[in-house]
Amino acid sequence: MITAKNYAAQAMRGLEGFKELLLRSDDKYGVDVEAIDEVIAYIEQAQHFSVIDGGRLLELKDFKSLLDRPFRLPYPITTVEFCNGQKNLTLAREYVDVDTGEIRIAVYIIMGDGDSWVILPLGGILSEKVELADNDTSVVTYGFDCLPEFINSTRNGKNFDLEQLRNTVAAHVIPLCEFIAALSCTNVGTETHQEAYRDNAKRISKGKLPIYETKTLTINVTNRQPGKGGWCGSSTPKRQHFRRGYIRHLASGNYWVNSCIVGKNRNGRIDKDYVVK
Repeated sequence: MITAKNYAAQAMRGLEGFKELLLRSDDKYGVDVEAIDEVIAYIEQAQHFSVIDGGRLLELKDFKSLLDRPFRLPYPITTVEFCNGQKNLTLAREYVDVDTGEIRIAVYIIMGDGDSWVILPLGGILSEKVELADNDTSVVTYGFDCLPEFINSTRNGKNFDLEQLRNTVAAHVIPLCEFIAALSCTNVGTETHQEAYRDNAKRISKGKLPIYETKTLTINVTNRQPGKGGWCGSSTPKRQHFRRGYIRHLASGNYWVNSCIVGKNRNGRIDKDYVVK
């Protein structure tokens, strides 16, 4: 089920409040306030996606065979939102490493509870060549300080445990990688989950949150795909919301196996194989 809605706008307003909190607590956080302003600007420029509650689309092992391909975002700046007991907004942006010329993905973790939102002071960097960690339960990320002054105080024994921060980053990077891997399936596309309000300026003038367009992953369950008896499918394709599934690795290629889909189909559950090119 997808319950996340308009998290991007909520996060932008919440981060404004977070800035005020930092400034009230200590005037040394000026650098961090500038960093938060930058994140707010990124959110405003991003294309927004909403995924199922919990954020997990795949088992981590199921995109192992895709790791030899570049992991690229669908848009240069992308957010992925989901509910997991609290509100989660993962902001990812591509940039070029000035030293190597390689494309990297910087990942910022923004979390909300009610109207309060904070940015995790530690972020993660992914390379185009995503690697699994030694334990095969997470992906390799390189940390960077989203809030340098806050991190400095953490290293001096205040605020958060750094190891806890790293674990939180890892927990949010995994759904992002699964999201990118799912988009590599030819039968997976996107649809508008939440339409943008036509006159956001009027909403803002009234003190209301803007409503941004948010997309969700969809799967076409009736696409004609190769099966045992030849091509199978229907001449009346229906778009249905994408729920958790997995990638089956066969000698003939990689196939998306649909665990559960939700949409207009009255049966409520269809299991079928889909080729991943």
